[in-house]
Amino acid sequence: MRSVLITWLLCLIFSAPARAADVLVFAAASLAGPLDEIADGFARETGHSVTFSYGASSSLARQVAAGAPADMVILANEAWMDHLQGLALLAEGTRRTLLSNRLVLIGEVQMRPP
Repeated sequence: MRSVLITWLLCLIFSAPARAADVLVFAAASLAGPLDEIADGFARETGHSVTFSYGASSSLARQVAAGAPADMVILANEAWMDHLQGLALLAEGTRRTLLSNRLVLIGEVQMRPP
């Protein structure tokens, strides 16, 4: 599953309209490990480099709204992506939901939630 996700992300991220030698991606800090791995493979295969600006989704969205020159934005908060879309800052038809998560609590069988 992980290799499918990585392949899909590579295709989505790096086959987009940005075909320059260098691509600037604003991304949620929680994605740093996987994205760095993907970028390393992309650089080896294509010779093109990817520069990431990692941070909180809210901070990155505010930077984009203020005119920061990102080629791609990957946020961990759907509401902030909605905000950017509401400002018409996303290229038509390019928004994709890549991942989701769920909070799971683990405890002894006898334990009851508060």
